[in-house]
Amino acid sequence: MDPHSYRQREMTGNAVLIARSPGACNAGPSDIGAEQTMTRRIHDYVPFGVSGLCGLLVCLAISMATGRREAWDSGAYFYLGIPVMCAVIFVLGHRCPDRPWRLTVSMATGQAFALVMAGNSLSLWPLSLVAMTVLSVPQFVVGSWASKLAIRKSRG
Repeated sequence: MDPHSYRQREMTGNAVLIARSPGACNAGPSDIGAEQTMTRRIHDYVPFGVSGLCGLLVCLAISMATGRREAWDSGAYFYLGIPVMCAVIFVLGHRCPDRPWRLTVSMATGQAFALVMAGNSLSLWPLSLVAMTVLSVPQFVVGSWASKLAIRKSRG
């Protein structure tokens, strides 16, 4: 097969292994069809885990460093936390350009877990979700831009 092909098949026993190009983390079902393997599914969840973990760690670190219950109560969230999260989303969105909005949702979920872990009251949970949605707009924009950049680069 051509070394630049999107996928390369190799039969080993009864399993079909699929080697994909580095930027194809989330190839859609039409790209691979019924040949999805457990290995592919596990690797596809790694970017979402990294994104969620980043949101969790950034919020917890800012909360602990500033002594605030919620990370966005501190100015450090805006001048340090959001740029760090945007940088992570950019790398993940460029590396895995398929549906980058899911990376932002994963990061927002990580931030939500940070709020719960910090001991916040669940009575204001709906308000926190609205605030998190608004504060996730920069990550969404950066992820979408990185995805479009990666797609444009792959086309030549």
